[in-house]
Amino acid sequence: MAQLAEMIASYGKESHRLSLAHAEQLRDRLRAHLQSHEVRAHAFCADATQPPPLGSGSLQRPIDIVFADIPYGRRSTWRLPEAAPGAENDPLRQMLDALRGILPAHAVVAIASGNRQKVSHEKYERFSQLRAGKRRITLLRPAAKARPG
Repeated sequence: MAQLAEMIASYGKESHRLSLAHAEQLRDRLRAHLQSHEVRAHAFCADATQPPPLGSGSLQRPIDIVFADIPYGRRSTWRLPEAAPGAENDPLRQMLDALRGILPAHAVVAIASGNRQKVSHEKYERFSQLRAGKRRITLLRPAAKARPG
């Protein structure tokens, strides 16, 4: 939120003001929720397009929710190693494939993308979608027929 406040001061953009307002709403809702519910969290960064380390057994607890803000537009792109001949070269698909192998049935994957990007995968079901400024947020869960175990 401090970074958003700095961006508002520097650029005065409405999108930054809206982002800060949404962040404040989320903070307030979380604080209210914490009054009656304990929330334990463990956050980590990983290359979600690659099964290891996600599939290496190094996770100490199940992943309940994944937040992914995928690249869109001209200023951000996926950075991937060169694909082997015949290999799938769709980074979003690679990410969802890699995650699918480790997510429990109750997990939620929240993907923020550009408004024009379509997020879908046959091993997931979309249960909600919303717009936030120039972003589309797609909420997925593992499809029942594709769940492991």
